Amino acid sequence: MTRVLMLSLGIILMLAGAALSPVPGPWSVPLVVLGLLLVLRNSLWARRRYILLSRRWPRPFALTNRFLRRRRPVAPPQTI
Repeated sequence: MTRVLMLSLGIILMLAGAALSPVPGPWSVPLVVLGLLLVLRNSLWARRRYILLSRRWPRPFALTNRFLRRRRPVAPPQTI
């Protein structure tokens, strides 16, 4: 149920970003990127399509790819 809600929220955010694109201001791009991140994390079909497109045209997808990467755990400091 949570996955469907997150997927729906992502789609709504992407549509809201597209609707705000003619309005001056920086709100359209972050809304679309945030919505895309939610959709890609919750939809296997969308993730596969995104991977195919990002391999074909890597530059436009660089920002979103940076946020989709998993973060490595930070190693604790070593004492001698």
